[in-house]
Amino acid sequence: MKTKIIISIICACSSLGIQAQGWEYVCSLTGEQLHKVCTQGADTVYVVGKNGLIAQSVDKGLTWDKRYVSGKETLNDIIFCNHETGFIVGNNGTILRTQNAGLSWEQMISGTTLNINAIAAFDLNNIWVIGSTWDVSAVRYISLIMHSTNIGETWITKPLLPDNLYLPDIKFKGDKGYITGQGGIVLKTEDKGMTWDEQILTKYYEIQSLSITENKVYALGDDEIVFTEDNENWYVSDNKIVSKATVYFQDDQKGFLTSYAFTTCGGCEFTFWIYKTIDGGNIWEEEFSGNNLYPGNFSFSLNNEFGYCVMDKYLIRTPYTGEFYSYDCPKQTGMNTIKSENQLTVSQIGKNQLLVKSESKPIKSASMFNISGIKVSTTNWINSVEEYGLDISNLPKGVYLIKVILSDNDMLFYKWIKR
Repeated sequence: MKTKIIISIICACSSLGIQAQGWEYVCSLTGEQLHKVCTQGADTVYVVGKNGLIAQSVDKGLTWDKRYVSGKETLNDIIFCNHETGFIVGNNGTILRTQNAGLSWEQMISGTTLNINAIAAFDLNNIWVIGSTWDVSAVRYISLIMHSTNIGETWITKPLLPDNLYLPDIKFKGDKGYITGQGGIVLKTEDKGMTWDEQILTKYYEIQSLSITENKVYALGDDEIVFTEDNENWYVSDNKIVSKATVYFQDDQKGFLTSYAFTTCGGCEFTFWIYKTIDGGNIWEEEFSGNNLYPGNFSFSLNNEFGYCVMDKYLIRTPYTGEFYSYDCPKQTGMNTIKSENQLTVSQIGKNQLLVKSESKPIKSASMFNISGIKVSTTNWINSVEEYGLDISNLPKGVYLIKVILSDNDMLFYKWIKR
């Protein structure tokens, strides 16, 4: 057994410019308890959740085909190994397989009744699942790691850990794979699962969410984001954002995380945030917030044009396009994204200033982004609670998106062109 303790902290003492994208509620998928989102290609999105829900969209979330697995088992994770073949896992040993791009799903024989939390695959003949079920009588978890070498037809239990740990996540990239669990446990393989080494990050009660990039592995240890570059030594990389739930990196520098905080009656209500980094996790900037939402996982389209995040009963998507109108979304969560531009008046004053005026409610803040999602201007003077000014003196000609947050947390967007 190899034991490594985190020995270094990366500190950031200065701020820097950071890309920011607007997120919008995917209002076409509501009224369900959502657990995981998975993208396939550029346009197709899958979401699984409670009551055996499998939802598929082939148009970036605008419309959905929903079905429910017989038995209504809670479904916890979904992956696709190629365009045609995918797997879903869930409670009571549920493993489902499609070989026709989600048109139909068949129940596989898993050989277990334990809850399966997550699934990952090197290829069709090297698939792994992990699971954990709380044993009330023994007052402990019963854990499970299983492996299939024949497209999920049969599954073999692998005794790689003590059988009393909660196992939340498993990820693969290339020949590397990681499994995380309670007690700071990290299992790693660099030969597609032929052998596994055990590490213990003794500082942490649980290693949770995982993300693997080309050169790094990121993980969430309790409330700290940690990473390794050599698969041996782990280092801290965050700015102490509390109550993190999920971490996801698109590459070695650009990443996202979710965070939450309870606000009333010991957890009856809580606030949810999405943060983004472009420097490997040294500095994070808030991108989105909402109320009464518990954060789930991220998944981005193959071309990284669209990203999705599951939040309890809701799915949100970036970047903001205005395809979903406010009246389609029940106004029960955080910021309600509104496309209607007639609620804002934007006028240019001379060559250097824009005056942004709300026709209905006081303004909290105003900011501007270019078409690449980079923040280029923020509020720099206030005329009144309804009127904010933006500096445009150094902006080149082009199309910009103005984001305004109102006093009640409604969020308005306005497209402006500098000619």
